[in-house]
Amino acid sequence: MRHCLAMLLLLAGVAAAQDVVHLQDGRVLHGRLERLASREILMVETLADGRGTVQRSLPPDQVRFIDFAQLPGEKEALAKPAAHEHRLLDLWQEKSVHLGQPASNAGEIGLVLMQECLRRGDPLLAERALRVGDLVAREDWNPRRRSEARRGCLRALLQLRRLDEAVAEAERLANSEDDPDLLLEAGLVLAQAEFERLRQFETQHPRWRENPEHAAERLQRYHRTLDLFLRLPLFHGTEDERAAQALWGAVQVHRFAGESQAAQDRTRDLLALYPGTAAAHDAAQAPPATPAHATPPASPP
Repeated sequence: MRHCLAMLLLLAGVAAAQDVVHLQDGRVLHGRLERLASREILMVETLADGRGTVQRSLPPDQVRFIDFAQLPGEKEALAKPAAHEHRLLDLWQEKSVHLGQPASNAGEIGLVLMQECLRRGDPLLAERALRVGDLVAREDWNPRRRSEARRGCLRALLQLRRLDEAVAEAERLANSEDDPDLLLEAGLVLAQAEFERLRQFETQHPRWRENPEHAAERLQRYHRTLDLFLRLPLFHGTEDERAAQALWGAVQVHRFAGESQAAQDRTRDLLALYPGTAAAHDAAQAPPATPAHATPPASPP
């Protein structure tokens, strides 16, 4: 009896850690994958009676999809990535080779890793996020994850201040993609990049008010930035989170320009239209805007 119980427990433990290969003819094989390659898939199959194993070589075209076994620490790393950063990276390095395999969750691990890297705000981690996102966007079998990875790459380029690349990619996506979320993300990136260029212009020309040419260029940049932010909630108002982000971006532009009344008006709009969003929370916590000490930039010099 004790021997049978031990065998059952052993088999249960093995089954929990097994890969499951679903074949085109309907058969299902349980075991451990040894190699995935373009010409053959090698696995050690556990026999149905649990009394042994056999090594099999399978042509890839006979395989419908594979349920990959969960690796040690995988569940914990996906649930709490900040607390398991190193394990998450190890999981990605081990599973990224399976990105193109249907049913593989390698892309999901990559997205969680990318988001964690971007959350940290470290340029080196942003570079890692960009590399991970680019690989998921090119090779993952899941279209939703490919789109999410492209959005993450745009955010990484912005975080790295690689504005020309971010704008070029956003414009390419805006002209070629039908995914509404991806198009909205591209629009946000264009607006945020333009805002960063406005900041850079003022840094490079601190006395822009005294130079008519600089004042005219600054005014043009200001209006272009504001228009890009306000266009998103105008045409995509049902996408609450991103519309709220865009409206909060417009508030930041007004605050940057010292237009305290306009900033307050847009903040009220944000809180009224999108009260449950993260941007509304940020707006509610922000200190009051301070007025400019000079003529508002919305008026021509």
